Amino acid sequence: EDPPPIAMSELKMFDLGGISYIFGNCIITFNCHHSLPGLVTPVRPQTALKNTFRVVLSLSALAMVVLCALAMSAFGNAVDDSCLSKPGPPCTIQSLFNMNFGSYHIKALSKSLDIYPVLMVALYPLLSITLRNNLDNLLAPLLPQNLSQRFKAHFFTYLATIPMLGIAFAKPDVQIVTSVTGAYFGLAIMFFIPSILVLRMRAALVEAGIGPNPHASEFKNPLWAYVVLIWGSVCALATTIIFALKIFHAKH
Repeated sequence: EDPPPIAMSELKMFDLGGISYIFGNCIITFNCHHSLPGLVTPVRPQTALKNTFRVVLSLSALAMVVLCALAMSAFGNAVDDSCLSKPGPPCTIQSLFNMNFGSYHIKALSKSLDIYPVLMVALYPLLSITLRNNLDNLLAPLLPQNLSQRFKAHFFTYLATIPMLGIAFAKPDVQIVTSVTGAYFGLAIMFFIPSILVLRMRAALVEAGIGPNPHASEFKNPLWAYVVLIWGSVCALATTIIFALKIFHAKH
């Protein structure tokens, strides 16, 4: 007999051990940073930008909270650590959540959910091109100026794609990769880089005599950017301590 779902009132609401995972999952879930300029430009009227993004991102965050709560309720009492690829009992929550539906009794739905992440492959060329162009803009001035454009194009293409392919062929635990990249690179993307860009760009605009910004947020005071930098540093320190404790306990 399948174990019953857990009541919402019995769910564990907070776990420090999961902090290292949340940043990587946030970056992957809200993977829109590279597309923001293209999303913002066509919006009309431009005065509706702030409210539009508030509504869209709030609904997305709410949907993720509901999804996670339902997942913990549905599979929190499961005892099988591995999931079957045929109809059977539910399993504990897997590192890739879609694998939990491998044993669902409606086979067509089970297969559809199981292969859903394959659709993410369609994003690989877009992300690789974006990363290549960013590496080009960042590192090209450091390279010798007599290099041909063809060489640079190939160099930055390989630099953007080979590490991803190497990780894919190594077949590491997906959740570990997500937690490590999220704990550091994710923090940089979410907290450090935007805050530094905001501070630098605002200073440049003032120096150039440009302003005021009609789209300035309610958090335009520079203090908020420093608060974000401090919070990001605290999160990085906390996740580093958590990683160290996990390694220590694994060895002992």
